[in-house]
Amino acid sequence: MLKSKDCDNGDEYLSFLADDREFILNNKNKLICPECSGKVIFVDANYKIKHFRHLIEADCHPEPETIEHIKMKIFIAEQLKLDKKSIEVNLIFAKPDVFMEKGKIAIEVQHSNITEEIFLERNKNYTLNGIYPLWIFHEDLLKEDEYQESRISALLKKAHEMYFGRVYVYKKEGYIVPVHFKATGTYVEPNDFSEHGGYWKWYKKQRKLQYGTPLYSLSILKIFNDRLMLNVARFYDKQFWK
Repeated sequence: MLKSKDCDNGDEYLSFLADDREFILNNKNKLICPECSGKVIFVDANYKIKHFRHLIEADCHPEPETIEHIKMKIFIAEQLKLDKKSIEVNLIFAKPDVFMEKGKIAIEVQHSNITEEIFLERNKNYTLNGIYPLWIFHEDLLKEDEYQESRISALLKKAHEMYFGRVYVYKKEGYIVPVHFKATGTYVEPNDFSEHGGYWKWYKKQRKLQYGTPLYSLSILKIFNDRLMLNVARFYDKQFWK
């Protein structure tokens, strides 16, 4: 478990974050599990990831979360100059990774693949409640080959449609870049049995990845996608593909 909570005020602390280390080491008796509120202890591991575990074995199974996912949330909050209280805000109908109260913008940072149905359902809930979702995907979801091509999941294809021909990708180097998926295929040469000459055979899942300029200024624009009937929050980036 990578997170614990202060039993007095509910503030959350991360086991691997240097800024939280001093509080964790000086307030060991105040740390509880964010899920079940049971006492937890800090495991200052040398060869493994520093983490928390229950003091007494409990029937508690917190939803697994990768360090990369947590780092993405912290990165976005810091870039938007938000405090830690903006991370994982409980909105009753949803729990966005980062929430901007001013502007009603819910930011979802995605490190794992989810179904297209779950993606659409979350966006519909946000839209019905007057909130604008902004999705940012980890670069691990785009597995490129040597030709800078990738097999695109149903999730990313739907996000590409939602964002009018782009998705926003978090790079481990510490920036966000818009990516366009260009259709790709091979040309089939005509042969003696062809009636109409050669033709292009387009791939359904394979796409050529076109990268835009990294976004170092994260100004956000709120719009409405008429085709999907969804609220959309996006960055102020121009169309960069032809």
